[in-house]
Amino acid sequence: MHGFLNVFLAAAFLRAGMDAASALELLKEQTAQAFHFDSESAIWRGYRLTLREIAAARQGFSISFGSCSFKEPIDDLRSLGLL
Repeated sequence: MHGFLNVFLAAAFLRAGMDAASALELLKEQTAQAFHFDSESAIWRGYRLTLREIAAARQGFSISFGSCSFKEPIDDLRSLGLL
């Protein structure tokens, strides 16, 4: 099972030109420290998405995800220090 953050970022990175092998590694990523976020970008192991690329993915490419739990994704973001 992949975290929704992994799935969203993999989709956004693929849209921005990431190769499929790297996206697969991103999906498998389990180390929270591999992800970095700042006011201008999301970074995973040297790959960078700008806010513009993230917004473009959210507007027309990766617009939703399904979860059997409402609380679990929120709890996961809290445990990662992202909420």
